[in-house]
Amino acid sequence: VRRAVMECKALVFFITEGVFQSPECIQQLRWAVEYEKRIVFVRETDARHGGVEMNAIDGQAPDDVQMVLQRCPIIPWYREKGFRSVSV
Repeated sequence: VRRAVMECKALVFFITEGVFQSPECIQQLRWAVEYEKRIVFVRETDARHGGVEMNAIDGQAPDDVQMVLQRCPIIPWYREKGFRSVSV
């Protein structure tokens, strides 16, 4: 996985409930920072799929990851067909 992050142009990090408690997910994000990759944060909005509110994200991530979250936009992902174009 580390090599994949090293060789990618960008890392898409999908934010769902509990993602910041996953050591594997956090490690991938840290590698992206280490290798100076573009990070695209996408936040699930549908609770049926682990959706989280923006205010629920604050404080969940480790401090170093929190700093990355603060400097990058977070794109909401809307599953409803009429709203998907807003996410894309």
